[in-house]
Amino acid sequence: MIKSKQFDWAIFSLLLLVMLMGIVAIYSASTTKTEHGFEVQNYYIKQMVWMLLSLLVLAAIQIIPKPFFEILIIPGYLFSIFLLVIVLLAPEINGSHRWIALKGFNLQPSELAKITTVMMLAKFIGENHLSEGNILLRAILIILPPFSLILLEPDLGTSIIFFVIMLSILTFSDLPFYYIILIISPFFSIITSFSIPVFIVYILSLTFVF
Repeated sequence: MIKSKQFDWAIFSLLLLVMLMGIVAIYSASTTKTEHGFEVQNYYIKQMVWMLLSLLVLAAIQIIPKPFFEILIIPGYLFSIFLLVIVLLAPEINGSHRWIALKGFNLQPSELAKITTVMMLAKFIGENHLSEGNILLRAILIILPPFSLILLEPDLGTSIIFFVIMLSILTFSDLPFYYIILIISPFFSIITSFSIPVFIVYILSLTFVF
């Protein structure tokens, strides 16, 4: 069940900080030096508009009753999976199947899938009296469809983000932390194997964990 709680002003402040840093970065990247001074593109203005729109959506979400969102979690997740299938059938854009061309803009289904997948994980992993194996199984079954479909687009970077999303939510679940270590250990093994001293330190650290 989704439980109501007080608004987290700390996280909201960090969100605003990240948004403002993004606007500053875009402003800096959009500024070019010319013979007559500096020329600034309007990309940062578009980012400010999207920032304001997202804050309005956030305010609206706080007003809408939480049970309303719980009803939409499963249909929303299934709809995002449907869009990920549709995008594979859509014409290629820049050599990949990541966007669905609509009137006036391109829709990227993977962005919607991030939101619905997080909500889906929170709903089914947050239930009480789940065994450790059940938590892992549910997480894998929820992550696997969007992960696989996005990998086919191809979009490895976004696929990895879904894996990170799963790990993040599992970290705050009732799953013992050593399961998280077991999941990520193969990847760390590959990365550290390029340096023998680092690999030895990594193996020794695992012995302390287990």
